[in-house]
Amino acid sequence: MELTHLQGREVVNRDGRRIGKVADLAIQMSLGHPALTHILVRTSPRSTMVIPWSRVGGIDDSRLELRDPEPDGDATIPDDLLLLGRDVLDCQVYDAAGKRLARVGDVRLQDDGGTVRVVGVEVGAGVVMRRLGLARLARRLHEDPIDWTDVHLASARGHALTLNAKRVHRLTPTDLAELLGHLPANRGADLLEGLPPPIAAEALRRARRFSKWFPGRHRYHAIRRPRP
Repeated sequence: MELTHLQGREVVNRDGRRIGKVADLAIQMSLGHPALTHILVRTSPRSTMVIPWSRVGGIDDSRLELRDPEPDGDATIPDDLLLLGRDVLDCQVYDAAGKRLARVGDVRLQDDGGTVRVVGVEVGAGVVMRRLGLARLARRLHEDPIDWTDVHLASARGHALTLNAKRVHRLTPTDLAELLGHLPANRGADLLEGLPPPIAAEALRRARRFSKWFPGRHRYHAIRRPRP
């Protein structure tokens, strides 16, 4: 299933009474394929309720049903949550496997024995056509999914949470150098500061060597080379 197919669906309580509509879905960044942790329900034009995903009892083609007669949720979004609609959808990501920057057209979800996990993102013209309702045209265009484990989020909040989850630690210095070439200098500096010094130094050295490939050739010159 896809994120955009769930957004806007009605949310009802255990008795079928309407609570609101799905505004967004949330995860906590981790290695692998993270599970959904919360659902954001728009209960009125100016009010949103944050409900643990564990309270969702069922999903069908038109609505989500909660387990409770009265939903128990918060009005504020916890700081450690990544919102898939706000922080991923239509935002740029770096594909570590394909070594490219791409814009997310949709987020792929998968039911894993009752736990719904984020398994990847979709990019390319096909997913855009599908979202516009042009399903026949979308089927003719190439779909280009990226596994979630190969995604580095380039949005400000996504980048910060990706670093906190230490997902970049599995990248090689060459991969890190490529990633540095696609990030603004301030986010590149944050990335380097979170790496072990020898790896950060090698990534920076390679980024400078390959800088002719990237716009802003010397934009990392002010970043202090980490000590081994």
